[in-house]
Amino acid sequence: MTDIEIRPAAPADAPAIAAVHVDSFLATYPHLPFTRRSAASGLEGRTAVWDSVLRSPRPGHSVLVATEDGDVDGFVHLGPSPGDDTGHVFSIHVSPKLAGQGVGRRLLGEAVALLGQAGFGRMSLWVVADNKGARRFYERLGWREEPVRRNERLAVGDEEGDEVEVVRYRLDLGDGA
Repeated sequence: MTDIEIRPAAPADAPAIAAVHVDSFLATYPHLPFTRRSAASGLEGRTAVWDSVLRSPRPGHSVLVATEDGDVDGFVHLGPSPGDDTGHVFSIHVSPKLAGQGVGRRLLGEAVALLGQAGFGRMSLWVVADNKGARRFYERLGWREEPVRRNERLAVGDEEGDEVEVVRYRLDLGDGA
């Protein structure tokens, strides 16, 4: 993984980002039938969503991609958290074939650095409560679970996925990182 480059995403990356997003959902949630169906049929719709995000970004939002030999192997979408004064990771996914090889760590590190440079003292993200691997990953990097949970539907395609419980995690960046 020494040849991984982290760079800002461009609209031309939308199909590759969508493919990583779908593949990640299929690998992570094979036990959720509606989510699996949504992901398996959702590449075209997810490509349109990412194309829109990249062509018309919301103020303060960024999408970074991890590439190796020109291939998009992962991405992170970050920006200000809606409703409070924290930076937020809206989405982070890595190609399942590269899971555990440091790509997610590099992407999340870049997200933390960018949001710290933007002046945020804290970051937040939501993670599926029963996604123990992701939760261990965040905790190893200093993120802490908050006593805040909610239910939401997972969906990566045009159909809604299964309802799951999500939990909020926070990271204190100190004095602006």
